[in-house]
Amino acid sequence: MAHSVISPSAFDKLWSKCPASASLSAKAPYVATEATVTGSAAHWMAEKIMRQELIDIDPYKHFVGQTYADGEVKITIDKKLVQKSLAYANYVLKKKEEMKAKMLIEEKVYVSEVSDYLFGTADIILIGKDKISLIDFKSGKWPVEVINNGQLKIYTLGAVMRWGDKYKYENVIFQNGKAKETTLDLHDLVDWGLGYLKEKVELALEKNPTEVVGQQCLLCKGKHLCKKYTEFKSNGGNIIWKRNQ
Repeated sequence: MAHSVISPSAFDKLWSKCPASASLSAKAPYVATEATVTGSAAHWMAEKIMRQELIDIDPYKHFVGQTYADGEVKITIDKKLVQKSLAYANYVLKKKEEMKAKMLIEEKVYVSEVSDYLFGTADIILIGKDKISLIDFKSGKWPVEVINNGQLKIYTLGAVMRWGDKYKYENVIFQNGKAKETTLDLHDLVDWGLGYLKEKVELALEKNPTEVVGQQCLLCKGKHLCKKYTEFKSNGGNIIWKRNQ
């Protein structure tokens, strides 16, 4: 399968809170939104820059005004979005040079020691002499923290299982022109992965996983298939979005 049912990117906000959200979301049809298309466009531009496809070409002149589409949803790329992508690409390329690192772009990462069904795609992995840096690019407006970021911790577990514990492992969130960086303690990471994470994975992969109504429902594309959410709404229930929950 192309995408994991238990997607690392949905861990923090969805299936760690509601085990059923993983399978319910997998059954729901994919629907592009302006936000998802904008994010895809930002990653697409950054990748072209990092792959050196725009040598001697001004990225603003090249990208601004272009239409980027996913199905019927289209956006027109503006200067602000190009600026975000360029800042990210420049950060990665500078870090690659400083680390004298090998750069992997959109690298599939597997965490089979936790579950054969747990895998995802890391935006950037830089492999240096004694450090591996896993970098995630966020183009949305809501701030994303790097400390205890479940998505990056899952990717890092997969990296440790692939390249070993001789490296220091760094997680980076790049958002709004700034990088948030943290170095992980590998003992704590492995304990988290084989304990808390494995438990959450097993709950999500149960034949009839538990449905939990909460703020995560606002982000769940499978909520219309959820019996508990339907019952909650039919009884007049309402969920108010609160940041950082």
